[in-house]
Amino acid sequence: MKIIFFLVLLIISFTANAQIEYSQPKGYSIYKDFDDKPFRLDKDFNGDGINDLAIVYTKNNSENENIVAVYFSTSSVKNNNYYYFPLSSNSYNLDFKNNVLSIGSCFGNGRFCKTLKFKFYSAIKNMRLIGYDEESFGNAVHEGAYLKSINLLTNTYEISGPKWKNKITKKTNFQILTLETLDEKDLEYLENVGNNYLVN
Repeated sequence: MKIIFFLVLLIISFTANAQIEYSQPKGYSIYKDFDDKPFRLDKDFNGDGINDLAIVYTKNNSENENIVAVYFSTSSVKNNNYYYFPLSSNSYNLDFKNNVLSIGSCFGNGRFCKTLKFKFYSAIKNMRLIGYDEESFGNAVHEGAYLKSINLLTNTYEISGPKWKNKITKKTNFQILTLETLDEKDLEYLENVGNNYLVN
């Protein structure tokens, strides 16, 4: 009986951790770092016990046309579908902690970075964008440096940095954004939030 139980656990563990082959967007290839390693993360995003996938693709080997794709293992294999959104960069950081998928990207020499945070909700059967962080290190003496953090669940955003004595906290209304609906215009809108405080 113990042997059968052990075998069942072994099969479940193997199924959850085995890498599944997913369909690749037409015209795109896997984007890799300087060590020829792909920017990918295999974790269970939706809590079904099977690893899902977040991965960066590139078009024509140009970082200006990169996209981030997210595959839910069960539905992606069954229906051959996935979600993606544009996020051009030359460096990425993919992480999954406390049921939150964080997709970070930095630009140029790494002095400007942003992070998108997603969480799966069973009611909508998708991952919702719950946070957006943006950090600029400014110039060599940190002129223009700031940190902007948007909470799409509480409809608030905060801006802090050496330019301001106190942290700026503002309320606004954000639409619900999911992997299914998120597009370039939404990302541009988030980038522009609070610009009236950031412009010199």
